Amino acid sequence: MAEYFHETCRLTFVDGTGAVVIIDSAQFCNMVQTRYTTPMHKDYAHLRDDPRVGSRDALLSIDFGSLSAPIAMVVLTVAHPPCLWTDLLTVAKLQGKWWIVHKSSVKDPFLEEEKK
Repeated sequence: MAEYFHETCRLTFVDGTGAVVIIDSAQFCNMVQTRYTTPMHKDYAHLRDDPRVGSRDALLSIDFGSLSAPIAMVVLTVAHPPCLWTDLLTVAKLQGKWWIVHKSSVKDPFLEEEKK
């Protein structure tokens, strides 16, 4: 996954206290790899291969810029209990390759009742 994130990419979101959090792409990729060991997700590790989780992953839209500005906004959902994330990705074609240059996320509850 890291190969698609531009080195300057940052993830931004608002935490539970209302503070804006900014995470670089290396930190984000590490968070994804170790997701089910974190306090938020560890009680849901048993759902990792549950078909209900994968069924909620979806590409919602891709809105392209113009031919002279090879950029796009990608909106998708990704499920990792207890959250269903909606990701907004800004992607740009740089040096002939499409890169994720910015990622923002919001979350909704998902399968919280399955906590173990």
